[in-house]
Amino acid sequence: MVSLTEVKKGSLCKVLWMIGQNCSYLKEHFHINEEEDICVINNIGSGLIISHDGRSIAVSSDVAREIKVAVC
Repeated sequence: MVSLTEVKKGSLCKVLWMIGQNCSYLKEHFHINEEEDICVINNIGSGLIISHDGRSIAVSSDVAREIKVAVC
């Protein structure tokens, strides 16, 4: 289990858990939940672009630290 900030570009991950108010926003508006797969399109250090269910979403590194994943 690693923080989403540690995942390299192009990696497929399974979300293990998410905490924090910003993660609640991702769950509510983008339907990203635990046990779902996401793909890291780009990781530039200060933020990430992830893909989930056909959508690309920009996430700050602060929010990405609150998301723990398993790299597939």
